[in-house]
Amino acid sequence: MSAIHVPRILDAASVDETTSTVLGASIVGQRVEGVLYTTFSPGCTAGVVKHETAPYEGYTGTWANLDTVTFATANTTHRTNFTGIHGALRSRISTAISDGTVTVDFLGTTY
Repeated sequence: MSAIHVPRILDAASVDETTSTVLGASIVGQRVEGVLYTTFSPGCTAGVVKHETAPYEGYTGTWANLDTVTFATANTTHRTNFTGIHGALRSRISTAISDGTVTVDFLGTTY
């Protein structure tokens, strides 16, 4: 097993349709057990983040939904666990973050 840590794939963002750094095949293209931490800043009042996967990094079609994180409480972290092989992985703000920002961190292990 090998640990993977890619801090801050999405950093203090709030604008609708902002996408994170894409994690490509070199990171998620092998069997990965991972977690995405979605953190809404203090003061947040609304917003939605989608964690998505696609067959490769430059995919231009509609990415498949891995999880949808809807704002519930400010200054709170939501955890999305997953296992599998992905061509690419990203996070995308699908509804603007109101009165604050959102940050997404990725941690994982390869087998």
